[in-house]
Amino acid sequence: MLIPFDRKPDWRHPPLVTLLLIVANGLIFTLFQSDDGQRMRDAIRYYFESRLDRIELPRYVDYANGISRHPATSSVADPSPFDIGTLFRMQRDKTYMERLRGGRIINPRDAQYAEWQPKRLEFERLLNRVTSERLGLRPAQVDVQSLLAHLFLHGDAAHLVGNMLFLFAVGFMVEATLGGWIFLASYIAAGLGAAGFDILLNGDSIVPSIGASGAISGVMGLYAVLFGRRRVSFFYFVLVYFNYAKAPALVLLVAWLAWEIYQYLAFSDTSNINYLAHIGGLVSGALIGLACKSRPALINAGYLDEPEHAARYQAKLRQAEAYMNELEFGRAKPILKALHRAHPQDRRVLYQLYQACREEPAGEDYHEVCLELLNLAERDPASERLIADVAEEYLKRARPKPRLAPAQVERLAARLLASQHTAPAEHLVRVMLNNPTHFADLPVMLTKLVDAYRGHQPDKARMYQDLLLTHFPDSRAARPPANKNA
Repeated sequence: MLIPFDRKPDWRHPPLVTLLLIVANGLIFTLFQSDDGQRMRDAIRYYFESRLDRIELPRYVDYANGISRHPATSSVADPSPFDIGTLFRMQRDKTYMERLRGGRIINPRDAQYAEWQPKRLEFERLLNRVTSERLGLRPAQVDVQSLLAHLFLHGDAAHLVGNMLFLFAVGFMVEATLGGWIFLASYIAAGLGAAGFDILLNGDSIVPSIGASGAISGVMGLYAVLFGRRRVSFFYFVLVYFNYAKAPALVLLVAWLAWEIYQYLAFSDTSNINYLAHIGGLVSGALIGLACKSRPALINAGYLDEPEHAARYQAKLRQAEAYMNELEFGRAKPILKALHRAHPQDRRVLYQLYQACREEPAGEDYHEVCLELLNLAERDPASERLIADVAEEYLKRARPKPRLAPAQVERLAARLLASQHTAPAEHLVRVMLNNPTHFADLPVMLTKLVDAYRGHQPDKARMYQDLLLTHFPDSRAARPPANKNA
């Protein structure tokens, strides 16, 4: 078994369609199929308790022995009339069931007809209560309802869980590559393709086929073709041995196809697994993948190439950091600038670029990177600490002077005061005092400095109180408290 694990889901952009498909399959199984086991047991119990077996099964045994060349019945050899296996072989024998229901096995002239007919009708009514029997896809008896419904039905909880694990493991990557709507359409199309392959090669069968595995096989084929020659990581196990490996995605398609073909040739006569649907799904998904690749606009190439881009990014960052460690800032700077243009949200790159530009405080790059850092949108403690450090240095070192517009000065000072980084905020307030009429919030900021220094630096508190009274005597902030003991 091969299971890709090349990526992790991006929960900032969750694979909604994949999750909705999983939920839909789970709900359908819970709401409509949870009692199927009991319903099937009720039908079988009725079949034997009503003694319908004594009427039908001996006739089927005679029929099977008389037409031993029939592939569906060649294994029958004088079974007991009470054998459940014989009952199921009879129910899956298309030719015989057509004759039985058509009155060619038991006709009105038969002595047992009057007893048999109502019991057969009741048995079929009970069978029809079983969801998989009613809505499973029978290649010889196709209808639109079963063609779609069988994609969402499962034999038991283990069947459901296994399919949904595979769907999630591969589905979220295909969805991220194609988008939700195209992924959903591809999922349904691959499931129908799997069903069509089964109908084409197994058209005489009336055995109901259920399960999402055909559609999921299609998603696997899609994944392999979309990722193509890109090397992907996958988990594999054989019997009790398991390990991890890496190979081009197309290798997985070949391996999956080979495995399903082998199982079909070796076990199709004895297994209840629909290997033809798996093969058809893989082929359908691969063809859909080729169709999508013929229209590049449908594909998120950035997602497909993300690991390669990440590897190149890490290599360039390591190179830049090596130059930084050797104090070769001039060689590190162009690499870091290119990385920053490609990854503007990467704080690590921005900080390294800042470090590389510090040696030239009059340079254009130094001013640009400092201003970008001072305008960080994040409000976490680490960001506030970084802004405070950069502000303190920029105000002291920038040449010929800091490039802060009045609105920027006011906004930065307010932010520094709010995060309790008083020293750089004080520097900015002193700048504002050079042109106090330009700053509407200067009285409030002076008041905050007074409050900040009152407890441990009373001289500074009095100084800023005096400045407040001098420059803004009429402001509310400059008014003394009404309480003398305040």
